[in-house]
Amino acid sequence: MAGRLGTFAVVVILVAACGTNAPVPSTSGEGSASPSATPPASTIVVTPAPTASPEPPVGTWRSTGSMSVARKLHTATLLPNGQVLVAGGVDSDDDASAKALASAELYDPRTGTWSATGSMLHPRAWHTATLLPNGLVLVAGGQCPGLYEKGCPAVEDPSGAMPDAELYDPKTGTWTATGSMTSPRFEHTATLLADGRVLVAGAELAPDAIVASTELYDPATGRWTATGALLTGRWQQFAVGLPDGGALVAGGYGPISLAPDRL
Repeated sequence: MAGRLGTFAVVVILVAACGTNAPVPSTSGEGSASPSATPPASTIVVTPAPTASPEPPVGTWRSTGSMSVARKLHTATLLPNGQVLVAGGVDSDDDASAKALASAELYDPRTGTWSATGSMLHPRAWHTATLLPNGLVLVAGGQCPGLYEKGCPAVEDPSGAMPDAELYDPKTGTWTATGSMTSPRFEHTATLLADGRVLVAGAELAPDAIVASTELYDPATGRWTATGALLTGRWQQFAVGLPDGGALVAGGYGPISLAPDRL
């Protein structure tokens, strides 16, 4: 409606201006008007409104800003403010020289850029990251090769698997320690349940021990408690919370062909 009103106002102004500047008709002695007494027809030029740029086709990809640190085996977590938190990982494809990372960074979808945020207390890869109902991010477990890596905690397993967990606060950009898991784990899963707790399941430990144990993290207390074991030990599986409050775990590596387990 505002667009129509604006156009109408311009038209009115143009017509009034033309009427003011039109020549005054003159008359001859016989009282007849001269040919020049007829005013020229008013010409109104309407400028079309600019058209918006077409939206990119659905289902296409485009490039965006690159992370400040090359990494793999890291986590990416969508935060309540729309930014994405990336944390940890390793810095190389060369197993002989690769180092676990403690650094973290934030992606802003509005600008397509990355910015550094606080580093984790311990470097780690193959960990999990879960957004909690209180807005904090829980990072649990992972792998850090102990004495060979600066900042690694004292690990309980030769594989470098860690029981340590920590919390990221998006409001301050800082990490704080929380309760450690009852067992070291990496290549496990972490699933937010309907009641706000986090279920951690499975893992692989040295030498080739496949873990069936599971445990629960309570954000209200910061503590972990053991819960029922999987029917079949597995690692690198996937897990998803269900509407009824349970969780579905399926696939992964294990000693036999793996059927889905349900909590």
